[in-house]
Amino acid sequence: MESAHNGPRIRAATLRMVREVHRSPVIPGRDAALAFTPGEGPFGERAADLLASRAGVLETRFRRYDALVHDALKLRDRMVLTHGEPHPGNTMRTRDGRRLIDWDTALISHPERDLWPLDLYRLRWRLNDVAEEARRFSLPHMGDDDAFGWTILCDTVNDL
Repeated sequence: MESAHNGPRIRAATLRMVREVHRSPVIPGRDAALAFTPGEGPFGERAADLLASRAGVLETRFRRYDALVHDALKLRDRMVLTHGEPHPGNTMRTRDGRRLIDWDTALISHPERDLWPLDLYRLRWRLNDVAEEARRFSLPHMGDDDAFGWTILCDTVNDL
């Protein structure tokens, strides 16, 4: 049980851990998107063709993302806990008023992260979607729920 004396220290330690976990601006699966090797399954070869046809665009967009991250990291003193997806679907009405829910995308970042139109954060979401779906199709897959991932990959890559 947390005592009144230990509470601030525990909260500070927790915040430090969260900050360390989310400090890296690296997009997991980036290599899978840029040097794609298809996995066995109904979307592997299609994903390979799509990513190869847009390889130059993907490389340019990842370089743009890297430059934006470089600039943003110069302003670390402005970083706060951010939600990542503050839209009406992530709110809930309670007795005490509306609350922001679904904090699975929380990060320590600039407050502007919660303003989607800013290029760095919008680009991060889109490149992350490409990397995640590329990783999915580089592995053996059965096609069960992969059709939705294929739609995400096509729409996002073609929109970049």
